[in-house]
Amino acid sequence: MAYKSKVSRATIFIAEDQAQTPLGFVHLHPGSDHYFKAKQCHISDLIVAPEGRGQGVGKLLMAKAEAWAESEGYERLTLNVFAGNERARKLYEELGFGADVVKYVKEI
Repeated sequence: MAYKSKVSRATIFIAEDQAQTPLGFVHLHPGSDHYFKAKQCHISDLIVAPEGRGQGVGKLLMAKAEAWAESEGYERLTLNVFAGNERARKLYEELGFGADVVKYVKEI
């Protein structure tokens, strides 16, 4: 299932089981890279419900996001992930994503 927002041009794809129970979603925003000026699509959120974890729902949603972004003419697909979220980082690296910009933070 896909939803498009006419206000922000965002696109959301929802993964459901056979009973149409939502198992997760991916939230995409179009944009352009500030430095490279490339047309890019940013994955704002990838959420998998607890009952969908370990079933390939995240991979399915990421594949859908990539296929959609490519079909829309985007040159890059970007996302942010917390450094401590090792499970998500492993998935993204398996799917061919790599670090581009590293954000450093100091708690004060």
